[in-house]
Amino acid sequence: MLFFLAINKQLDLQSAFTAAGRCMAQAQGWYENRQIVQVAFILGIILLCLGITVVTVWFLRKDVANIWLALTGLGFLLAFVAIRAAGMHNFDRFIGLSFGSIRMNWILEIGGISAIIINAMFEFRRPADGRGRTGRHRQRLGQ
Repeated sequence: MLFFLAINKQLDLQSAFTAAGRCMAQAQGWYENRQIVQVAFILGIILLCLGITVVTVWFLRKDVANIWLALTGLGFLLAFVAIRAAGMHNFDRFIGLSFGSIRMNWILEIGGISAIIINAMFEFRRPADGRGRTGRHRQRLGQ
């Protein structure tokens, strides 16, 4: 999932998506009412992210106690990219805020990535006690 987000980051696909949506709205004559579509899009994305989270938690239910922080960070990144793609000016103003030299955009995006990294570091450092995925994976690796 992070690999695809990295590709998206490099190709700036959300900007292309936003531009395509803007052109479609202008061509079809509903550009003046685009806020309704943007809000519906964001609500749909939030519901989709919640659904993906529920399904992921169900499939990983034995490991959720160990990976909840990474799942939260991943969900946050997915929702952030999708909402950013909607191109709503209020959200753009919010992520454009700065606290000193630190931009809110960086806090939000790097916050999700940091949650994944921190969880991975804790999982890697956890002793292999035979419980959960950490123990099984280390046994396979010969550690």
